[in-house]
Amino acid sequence: RVWREADCAWSSSTLAGHSRGVSSVVWSPDGYHLASLAGDGLVRVWREDLQYDHQDRVVGTWKLIIIAGHNESVRSVVWSPVDTRIAFGSWDGLVRVWSLAHVWGETYDSWSSSALAGHSNMVSSVVWSPDGTRLASASDDSTVR
Repeated sequence: RVWREADCAWSSSTLAGHSRGVSSVVWSPDGYHLASLAGDGLVRVWREDLQYDHQDRVVGTWKLIIIAGHNESVRSVVWSPVDTRIAFGSWDGLVRVWSLAHVWGETYDSWSSSALAGHSNMVSSVVWSPDGTRLASASDDSTVR
């Protein structure tokens, strides 16, 4: 659920679609995208479209814009602090980096991706440097890359 506070009241929206338990969610730096990760090996990226009702209250509707997958459960996800890249690590030992190439209104032109290999066990955490130029990953193989 995504909860929104307005006029001292809370409302919520449900984002459904994962086939196994959702373990984490993370907002993009622009605040309009939300990534969810789950045991089904998928990272789903959602975009909120804000509209106003007849009383000028904000009403958000959510659209699924991308589904990215691993072969196994996804353990960690993080957005770049400076652009539209998102990185996630999985039990398959890979770190994947997806980049949203262009956003034009409603159209998402393309996503490009990279798979970073090197860990011999599951990736438990990924994190970007504050300037978005480096990515670190921690693994159950007792290494940080």
